[in-house]
Amino acid sequence: MEQALQDLPLGTESLRQLRQQHKLLVDKTAQLAELALGSTLFLARPNGFGKTLLLSTLQELFAHGAQDNPACAGLAVQARWPHGTFPVVMMSLAGLTNPTTLSADLAARLCSAFEAAGFTEAAALSEQGLSLTETLGELEVMTHGTDLVVLIDDWDFPLSAQLHHRAAFDATSKVLRQLAAWLRELPNLWFTLLTGVTCHQSSTIWGGSDIRDLTWEPAYADLLGYTAAELTTYFEDYLEVAAERLHLSTEELCLELERHYGGFCFDRAAQVKVFCPLAINRFFAQVVGPDHAATIPTFGDYH
Repeated sequence: MEQALQDLPLGTESLRQLRQQHKLLVDKTAQLAELALGSTLFLARPNGFGKTLLLSTLQELFAHGAQDNPACAGLAVQARWPHGTFPVVMMSLAGLTNPTTLSADLAARLCSAFEAAGFTEAAALSEQGLSLTETLGELEVMTHGTDLVVLIDDWDFPLSAQLHHRAAFDATSKVLRQLAAWLRELPNLWFTLLTGVTCHQSSTIWGGSDIRDLTWEPAYADLLGYTAAELTTYFEDYLEVAAERLHLSTEELCLELERHYGGFCFDRAAQVKVFCPLAINRFFAQVVGPDHAATIPTFGDYH
């Protein structure tokens, strides 16, 4: 009889929910205490590599600390996290595709994010119909004297939606540039991390020496994505069951997984390779799940 397997993390991008639901979690937190010492950081990775989960983990750590926090229990960062707690403004720009309403949509998301961070008066602010410029000014006054952590996911989503529409792209850039300028001028911004699929040097919006780009730094090459060691450690039971069902040895299966889902390298020294987490989890969900195929699959189907 096959062993009971820990649920895969598909569909869950919140650290707290993953821990509450006892889903499989590859612990990538060892470097977060050092990473969080930086001021304004940027990280680009393809979709499916866990950027949102990374931001959720940082939100948990900054907002609630690591000690006596069930969401961080047993994680590598728990004994290393040196920081106190901060209001954490976390938001995503995913889904913002209309340049005509972008200013208003962005203002609404900012208000929601600040409200969730504990600034309850931001809820009433969003109902006043203020412009983005007015909203940013009110939020700055509202948070005066309070150190902030700001986490922005999918910063380039609105731009990507307009790649083939020059006028809309320029209009979108103008709005995002306003947000970037405001963040850079906030006197109480303690830590910022932006993520996306486009390197910030590719855009003048976030370019500049005041932003540290982690995208190609060797020290953070395996911050997102599964290493071969993590695959064989955390997915050991899944590998055994999948290999048996596909009539492969675990070594042969690992080679197939590497051929189809490995080989990603985010290291300017080209020394560290990682697997795409989403593809690996989808593969195991299909092959080991109740509707698994009876024969060797086309591995590329699980991207």
